[in-house]
Amino acid sequence: VWLQAMRLAVHSEAAISWLEAYIAPEFSDVLELPNPSGASLLRQIQDTHNLRAANAQVEVFVTSIDDKLALPLKVPQGGPALGIIRRYRNENCQVYLVTHSVHPENRFRLNFELERQS
Repeated sequence: VWLQAMRLAVHSEAAISWLEAYIAPEFSDVLELPNPSGASLLRQIQDTHNLRAANAQVEVFVTSIDDKLALPLKVPQGGPALGIIRRYRNENCQVYLVTHSVHPENRFRLNFELERQS
């Protein structure tokens, strides 16, 4: 099942990103369920089907805004963007969720913290 969506910010009129996703048919029922908290597709599948990803592959790359996305994202065509492709696999190495997001310039931020445990 294919999904296309625009991710909106709570306190801004500017969209955060454009998202395209493939969801394996056996998990596509999450699209019909209420999602008032705005949980990610991965979290929805995890909570609904008790499935945790055994493997996640994340590819991050520089791209540009194409003519299809310029108007909905309210940015100039050809402007800089960050692309992210995520592939999630189950314990049998079968892909059950793939997402591709495009974030216009200055609309993506990643923060993380690493802690060493002995």
